[in-house]
Amino acid sequence: MESPSVIIVEDEAIVAIELEENLESLGYSVLDSVTSGEEAIERTRNLQPDLVLMDIRLDGDMDGIEAASNIRRHFDIPVVYLTAYTDDRTLERAKMSQPFGYLVKPFSRRELRPAIETALFKHSMESELRESRQRLALALSGADMGLWDWNIGTGELFSYRIPAETEDQLIQDFRGTFEMWETSVHPEDLPVVKRALSEHLEGRSRICSLEYRFLTPSGDWRWVLSRGKVVNRDRDGNPVRFTGTLVDITERKASEEAIRISEEKFRVLFDHAPVGIVLVDKEGRALEMNQALVQILRAADVRIERSVEFLQSPLLVAQGVTEAFKECMDKGEIVGKEIRLQEKAKEAFYCSLLLTPIRNPDGTVRGCQAVIQDISEHKRAQQLLLENTRIKALGEMSAGVSHNFNNLLQIVMSGAQLALANLESNDRLQVELALREILKNSQLGAETIKRLQQFTRPKVGERVHSGKAFDLSQVVDQAVEMTKPYWKTNPQRSGITVALSRELQPGCIVLGNENELFEVAVNLLKNAVEALPEGGEITVRTSADADNVVLEVRDTGVGIPRHDLSKVFEPFWTTKGFHGTGMGLASCNSIVRRRGGDITAKSSPGEGTVFTVKLPLAKALPGEPQPSPISAPPFRCRMLLIDDSPPLLNLLALGLRKLGHEVFTADSGVHGLKVFNQTHPDVVVCDLAMPDLNGRQVAERMRDLRARDHLPKTPFILITGWGVRPDDHEKGIQCGIDRIIEKPVSLRDLAETVRGLVQ
Repeated sequence: MESPSVIIVEDEAIVAIELEENLESLGYSVLDSVTSGEEAIERTRNLQPDLVLMDIRLDGDMDGIEAASNIRRHFDIPVVYLTAYTDDRTLERAKMSQPFGYLVKPFSRRELRPAIETALFKHSMESELRESRQRLALALSGADMGLWDWNIGTGELFSYRIPAETEDQLIQDFRGTFEMWETSVHPEDLPVVKRALSEHLEGRSRICSLEYRFLTPSGDWRWVLSRGKVVNRDRDGNPVRFTGTLVDITERKASEEAIRISEEKFRVLFDHAPVGIVLVDKEGRALEMNQALVQILRAADVRIERSVEFLQSPLLVAQGVTEAFKECMDKGEIVGKEIRLQEKAKEAFYCSLLLTPIRNPDGTVRGCQAVIQDISEHKRAQQLLLENTRIKALGEMSAGVSHNFNNLLQIVMSGAQLALANLESNDRLQVELALREILKNSQLGAETIKRLQQFTRPKVGERVHSGKAFDLSQVVDQAVEMTKPYWKTNPQRSGITVALSRELQPGCIVLGNENELFEVAVNLLKNAVEALPEGGEITVRTSADADNVVLEVRDTGVGIPRHDLSKVFEPFWTTKGFHGTGMGLASCNSIVRRRGGDITAKSSPGEGTVFTVKLPLAKALPGEPQPSPISAPPFRCRMLLIDDSPPLLNLLALGLRKLGHEVFTADSGVHGLKVFNQTHPDVVVCDLAMPDLNGRQVAERMRDLRARDHLPKTPFILITGWGVRPDDHEKGIQCGIDRIIEKPVSLRDLAETVRGLVQ
């Protein structure tokens, strides 16, 4: 065990030397000897001794009492005074510094050890007491408790609490008599309180536990739980001291009252709730089911004879509802699910399902409660908002689309002029090359128009099909080009520079819908630009490994706080206030997961964001046929063309006649019906949008004319420049339409469609 260390503060050198010799002979370690209060503080800070022997009268501006007070306050090191002065004034000042002992000069070596050992022991006990009080205070703070102490003999009563700002210190918040305390107890509770106190004071209860309302200094009534016991009795058994703890239970009482009211209202709410509610036991039997649920199930064509059988409905089993109930009870976790139960009036019928486990007192699951709500209108509103977002995006992309189309038109015009020039010089090879370039760029323009039509097309109730294989890198590249107004034009107008780099790996083949993933790329690019209010960099990267294709959009923008990262894919969640809908990233998440993929976000405030889309890798694309000159098919037919655009009508007629077909033309729906009755063609090709009769009306009348004469229906092909919606084919069949083709259409494709119908 190391010997205690001491610093001597003495301005008389002979006394200091003698004191140092005595201390060392007694086995103490003298760390230093100084002559002023300032030096004493500095050396104490650096050496951290176990004790300081301090002369009261010192040279300099600071005497020993001031120095001792400073050491006590900052370092918690015991000080023993050395003094030749014992006047009352000096002693009073010394006592204020809370010294651990006095040695009055002259003192003997025999007096030195007891004074030092007593000071060290006193300081040790004081430290232990302080730590003990801190531990008690921390325990009470953790339990949110206070203390009270009632001296029955004197009638004094004290209470202590832990202030929130310290959490480790007890302070006194009440001091008075028992009679004063009684006046703060609620009058309705006082009789019960006094009766329980009397029983305990008389020894008829081991612990006194009380719940009552107490008036606080702020004038509020608070519920408290007081638990205590008599800890001291006199020789005759009379109680002397009564102590205990105090807990504010106002919130608990409020909860109990809320539970009581809730239990009273439960049956009314259960029976009349606007949402479906069912209680199911562990075996899957429906114990209770409200009327709203019965109506929802009937509306969804879920027919049940008895409520206990509803989980076995084939539709609920097929939609995973039965499995969701099992998951909730097996895992003991809340399960949320959206289900599509049926087509209702040709519109999807959606329900939200929220399953909550019901537990026994020991925590084991004994069943679950399900809340089922018809959210079809909500889904339609959500889809409408998404479509509005798409339309807004389309408007913002219009500048980029115009730029692309001007470039395509320039290529078409230049190619046509070059073809004419080469035709004059009889250079057939150069004419063919120019015409092929015109065809190629015309197809690119057609794809761009189709992409924009699909981008804003409603998708309510649309089902997911397997789709086709395509190169994601090409779709992303198109998205980058068409969003130039986002990341280039608009920022430049505001004096902001956004630098975008592309690292697109060819051969990133995925299976799905090109337009959906085009929408994902557009939304991620738009999101990246919005994260760069002062400009910055965007990197768009695609890559593929043995199993997956990865799209990564990285920006150097403001970043997303950690607590918001988990919310970015939730519908309607946005940080943009009224300027955002919160549907862009939610739509991305829905599309990617529907295709068996995953989308994640990594970000830190001020360090930018990375969105990563991962999709399953598909097989390589088949080779695409190159445009070839028109060649005559091995069949001929009589064809009626109807279109209100004379140039288009004439060009199609010339091309089809070149293929060997006999072609009749009409420039309106009414004219087309007249020609139809006169010529009886093998097939009709008709435009959709015309001023008198549209294409569907023409198809209906031609079908009815043939039926009236008991003749087979003439094959009917509808061509349109408005794009094809998911339900257009079904509507077309009802009107007598056999095929729908989007403009622009190549003569080769049109001829193949005609052959397929006629043959």
